[in-house]
Amino acid sequence: MRGSLTLTPNPRTGLEPPYDTGSYAKVVTYDTSVAAGAAAGCTGNLRSAWQQVLQRTSAAEWAELQTLFRLCPGVTLESYADVYTLAYWLQSAFDFMASAPPATNHERSLLAR
Repeated sequence: MRGSLTLTPNPRTGLEPPYDTGSYAKVVTYDTSVAAGAAAGCTGNLRSAWQQVLQRTSAAEWAELQTLFRLCPGVTLESYADVYTLAYWLQSAFDFMASAPPATNHERSLLAR
């Protein structure tokens, strides 16, 4: 095929040149750090929150998660797989916030209300 790109397979990622597969997570985690302007303890609190969500193993605890996160009516957590889906959904929110540009002064004033 003319104009195609040929990549050399890498045993770990399948691509060459190799890249750090955890680099995106490092950027998201950095955004929760004091160095990036977040409150002290933010990174640890978020890590703890993931554990709190994923340690819920009973139907009663799943119902608590539904209430805590104000899931839409009719959305129920019926299995541990549903809890994982919720956790990945929550993770995507942090991923998007980490990739967003910093808030302007006007945006900060709206959030402070």
